Amino acid sequence: MFHSWDCRRAKACELHARSEYRCRPHRRFVYFPHSDKRDVGADMALVRKGSRRIVVDGIVYRWRIRHKPSYCQGLAWTPLNYAVEQVDSAGTVLVVKTGQPHPSNWVNAPMAPIRPADVANDIRAALSRGWSPSCPGKPFVVDRSADFVSGP
Repeated sequence: MFHSWDCRRAKACELHARSEYRCRPHRRFVYFPHSDKRDVGADMALVRKGSRRIVVDGIVYRWRIRHKPSYCQGLAWTPLNYAVEQVDSAGTVLVVKTGQPHPSNWVNAPMAPIRPADVANDIRAALSRGWSPSCPGKPFVVDRSADFVSGP
């Protein structure tokens, strides 16, 4: 007899990041659907800690660069990304792919700092391209990495 509900409840703390696990007493895999899909993007928000506040045309936004580089960013294979969202509403997040390596890359590739003026220009450019920060939806991506040259 297979008790899938009992298996799920017994291992509920281990199931946050996985959609399947092996139930050892029954020696079967248990599958369950996730209610919080990552590709929807409507419920995603920036972490307040480590983010910076910026005002563009009278609207308050928060922007954040990931502190630790990903593996590919650490080796300067992929460019630096940063995220922007409007403070008052939990809407669409703007993701900007820059044309420079992450500041904490491991190969000491030269980079320039991201200035608030650059962020304000990217916000204005995204708004002119159709980004609506107050409406929920998938992340809006602005790709400025056409001139990016990967590291060694």
